[in-house]
Amino acid sequence: MARILFLNIPAQGHVNPTLAVVAELVRRGEQIYYALPEPWREIIAKVGGSFIPLPEEIQLRCSSRQVHLSHDTRISLLPYAMADQAPRVVPGLVSLVRALAPDCLIFSELDLCARLLAHLTGIRSVGFRTFHGPAQRVQSVPSHSGALLAFTQQAERTFAQFATEHGIESLVEFRSKVISPTIVFVAEAFQVDRQAFDDRYVFAGPSLRAAEPLLPELALALRASVRALISLGTLRNDEPEFYRQCIAAFSGTEAQVFVSIGAAVEAAALGPVPENVIVRPYLPQTRLLERVNLFITHAGLNSVMESLYCGVPMLFLPGTREQRLTADRAQELNLGVRAELQGISADDLRRLSRRIVDDASIGRAVKAMQNEIRSSGGCTVAADVILKVINK
Repeated sequence: MARILFLNIPAQGHVNPTLAVVAELVRRGEQIYYALPEPWREIIAKVGGSFIPLPEEIQLRCSSRQVHLSHDTRISLLPYAMADQAPRVVPGLVSLVRALAPDCLIFSELDLCARLLAHLTGIRSVGFRTFHGPAQRVQSVPSHSGALLAFTQQAERTFAQFATEHGIESLVEFRSKVISPTIVFVAEAFQVDRQAFDDRYVFAGPSLRAAEPLLPELALALRASVRALISLGTLRNDEPEFYRQCIAAFSGTEAQVFVSIGAAVEAAALGPVPENVIVRPYLPQTRLLERVNLFITHAGLNSVMESLYCGVPMLFLPGTREQRLTADRAQELNLGVRAELQGISADDLRRLSRRIVDDASIGRAVKAMQNEIRSSGGCTVAADVILKVINK
C-alpha cells in the first residue's frame, strides 16, 4: 500500500478534478492523504481520502485586502501571494512530510509551495493541470502598477531571499519548470497549442465522479425540445440581472430550464418564476447534463469538460481570460457559440439557445468530442500514471 499526499490550491476548480483520482486510488488499495483548509474535510472524506487540515498559518490564500480587484487580477496575483507566504508555509509542509513519510506527492502545477516542498524533500512527484492554457502559460509575468506592483516586487524579494538559502533560481524560472509527469485533465483533442506539450504531459482528460441522484422534482418536462441548464460557476455567479433575463427568455415557452444561482443571489429577488423554470442555489450539474440538450455556461474548464463528456452543446458566456480561452477553443471546434454576458438580452438567450440546439453540425462536433473524451481514460489513466511513478 502506497502512501500518497495530495496538495492543491483550495478552490473548487482545482480540487474537483482530483477527487475521482483519489477515489480510484483508494479503490486500488492505496492510502491517500489530502492536505487542505478545514472546509474541505467532508468532501475529501466522501471520496475515501484521509483529510489533513492545514493550520491557519499555512493556508494558501491570496490577500483579501484588494477585494475590488477583477478575477483576472486576483488570479495573476496568486503566484506572488504564494511567493510572499513561502517562508512561512513551506517549513510547516516539510514537517508534515517528515511526519507522514509519503511515497509520492501529487500537486497542482500552479502550487508554488508544493513545488518548493518537492524540491526540498526530493520526494517523487506528479503534477497536474486543472486549467486550459498553453504550455508556456506559467512563464508569463503579469503587469501591475501602484500598490499591486509594490506587492509583487516585495513578494519577489521575499521569495528571492528564501530561494537563495535553498539553491533555487528566480520565481519565474522556478514556477515554469515542468513537473514530470504532469497529468492534464483536458481531452487531448481539445487542448489549445497541443504541439507545445511534450511527452512529460499525460492527457488523461476530465476526471469525473459519479453523479449525484436526481431529485424527482428536477425531472419534470424533460421531453421539451429545449432543455437547458444554466450556471455561471462559483467565482462570478453574483449576476441577478442575468438570471432575470434567463427567466424572461424562457417564460411562456415550452422549454424546460434549470438555473443554478449560487449562494450570493436570493431567488426571491429575481421576481416571479414560471413553472417551466426551476431556480436553485445549487443543482446536481453532471446529473442534469445527462438529461438536457443545452448548457449555458461561464466556460469554466471543468464545466465545459463535463458538458462534452455528456454530449451537450453550449452557449459560452466567459468572464476571465482562462474562460475566454476555453470558450474560443470550443467555438473553434464548433462545440457551441460564444456570446458576452454583459448586456445579453432575453431575446438573445432565446434565439441563441434555439440556434445551438437546432444546429446539426454542432451536434455532430459535440458527439465526436464526447467520443474523444470518453476514450481518454480520466481518473483511471491518472491513477496509472501516479502508481507507475511510485513503482519505478
